[in-house]
Amino acid sequence: EAVQTARKDREEAYSAALRALRVVNPLDVASGIYAMDGFEDPTPTGIARLDSVLDGGMRPGLYALGALSSMGKTTLAVQIADHMAANGRGVLFVTIEQSARELEAKSLARMMRERSGDAAAASASEITSRARREAWPEAKTAALLDACDAYAATVAQRLRILEGTRQPTVADVAAAARMMADHDGRAPVVFIDYLQLLAPGEDRDTDKQAVDRNVMALRQMARDMRAPVFAISSLNRSS
Repeated sequence: EAVQTARKDREEAYSAALRALRVVNPLDVASGIYAMDGFEDPTPTGIARLDSVLDGGMRPGLYALGALSSMGKTTLAVQIADHMAANGRGVLFVTIEQSARELEAKSLARMMRERSGDAAAASASEITSRARREAWPEAKTAALLDACDAYAATVAQRLRILEGTRQPTVADVAAAARMMADHDGRAPVVFIDYLQLLAPGEDRDTDKQAVDRNVMALRQMARDMRAPVFAISSLNRSS
């Protein structure tokens, strides 16, 4: 009996040591696949053609959107994030370059057009300009109020914005996402705007090394939290 107990203790210690090193048993993986353990349904982006390409939407993992400056990357990401939040999925939007006010102005401009038509259309910069707002007709002001009410009742319930007053690290982002997951019972979809502005993992890293390290860290965060991570990447013209 003492021998059996010692053998059992060694096996338990061995298994615990492997788990600590993230060594997995392929039999456990196969069983989990068969039982659909931890499977996540795709989260639609709200853009029909994109969802078709993605086979229904975004799944746990890292997605990257790359384009030149001023091509509308942030506007597209905000639209997708708003759709997910409005449909009940928690969203953490990390904005390092722009403010939360700028992001929400984009959302309200889109909602004004969607809800009230071209007659009530306004740009994000117009919405945040006192001088231009004071010249609006009453109907346009009413359209903005309607958009604000709709935003508060839908998007704002599930969306949180992390403003980067300094360059956040991936660990900072992961900590905020885990707090949301603990509160909501499900990990949020994480948006990063943008990849090159995340703090480098090591002070001596080159720009390329910093991006490579952060991409790996974001992939690991997406895997560990079983959630989609959407990272905007700025491209230069030579690339």
